[in-house]
Amino acid sequence: MEKEPAEVQGVVAQGGGGATIYKITSDKGVHYTRTLVIAAGAGAFAARKLPLKEAGALENRGVYYACKSKSVFSDKKVMIAGGGDSAVDWALNLRETAFGGDGSGITLIHRRNQFRAHEDSVRRLQATKASILTFWEIEGLEAHDGGHLKAVRIKNSQTKETKTVEVDALLVQFGYISSLGAMENWPISIEKKKAIVVNRLMETELPGVFAVGDVAAYEGKLKLIATGFGEVATAVNFAKTRIDPHAKMFPGHSSEMTGDSSVTI
Repeated sequence: MEKEPAEVQGVVAQGGGGATIYKITSDKGVHYTRTLVIAAGAGAFAARKLPLKEAGALENRGVYYACKSKSVFSDKKVMIAGGGDSAVDWALNLRETAFGGDGSGITLIHRRNQFRAHEDSVRRLQATKASILTFWEIEGLEAHDGGHLKAVRIKNSQTKETKTVEVDALLVQFGYISSLGAMENWPISIEKKKAIVVNRLMETELPGVFAVGDVAAYEGKLKLIATGFGEVATAVNFAKTRIDPHAKMFPGHSSEMTGDSSVTI
């Protein structure tokens, strides 16, 4: 059985200079280390939710922000809100699952008449029986007496027309909000774009604490997987020299390694 990952909450430096040890507190205990590599990606993601007071009570009772199982939408009239790839892709993906089995049970609404989704995906959706409503936004939700979603009230931003659409499920795809969580309160520099500032060694303002991947920021940064691999190698090798000052920063090429068991990196 897989263990739940620990959530790091705080880091405190103890000592100073090359002898600094960091006390890391998580929800599962306390850990001590001389070096730390932060590879947090773009942070933790949370769905951008509907700003309606009635939406909270209807979450998972007709209002959804993710599709964990297509069976949830089986034979139901489904409204999907959003204009990006996720909204259009789910409209395509659920057209045979939803009511009618041919796309007629799908209604996609978007606040603009231009989609951010891939053009081919939009064309494919337009070729189905799905109803595509542009310039429409969600204004309110209505529920059955049993507390399950009954209908969605929408409003056209151009004509100001309003109407109520009866649906069994609403899948909201407004994107995600990312956060670095407790790390935003650590004594390190963080840019507005939620990235940790590092130097050429991939080291933060805290000696021995490194950041790599999408979470790292420096001049000329390219957020590519290949770039991240290189950043990890840089951080790990400089972390090694911090722990062992006698170690070489460059460990050598793998092709230089022979069957000699005495070779170490």
